[in-house]
Order: sequence, then structure tokens, then C-alpha cells
Amino acid sequence: MRVILELDAEVARWLQQPSAVPSAPAEVERLQQSVARLGLRLQPLHPRCTDAALARAFFVEVADVAEAGATIAELRQCAAVTAAYAKPPDEAP
Repeated sequence: MRVILELDAEVARWLQQPSAVPSAPAEVERLQQSVARLGLRLQPLHPRCTDAALARAFFVEVADVAEAGATIAELRQCAAVTAAYAKPPDEAP
């Protein structure tokens, strides 16, 4: 199950292209610490995307609905996270 995150534009830009931003925004460290504490891996939803809005979308994989809820609650505390939600299951074909 995926938890989708919308990040602050500057944080997302730094995570996708660290060389494009002179120094890491302060919120990056807190976000990375929270993700590491949860044992998750933060990944861009649209890697190498040049569209500013789409580049803000990231995700983490969680095991189930309960873990998704705990993850969302934790990550919403980070100033870098502007939105967080569990991706609804895909529909059957």
C-alpha cells in the first residue's frame, strides 16, 4: 500500500536535484529522520519530472491500512509535508 506525500516545493526540488539548491532546506533533515525512524524509503512519484507540481509528489510503501494511518500521522507533523494520504486500492479490471 502506498502513502502519497505532497512536499514543500523547495524540499522536493532538493530531494530530486540536490545540486540545484545551494543548501538543503531545514525541513529536509526532519523529514528524512521521520522516514528513517519509520523504516521507510521516500521515493519520488514522478522521478526526473520537470513539472513543478508533479515533482512535489513522493511516496512510501507501507504494509497495511494500520501502518498507513500511523505513517500519515507521523509525516504530517513535518513542515516539509503539505499533504499525506493513503492511495486507494486499484479497481479490478
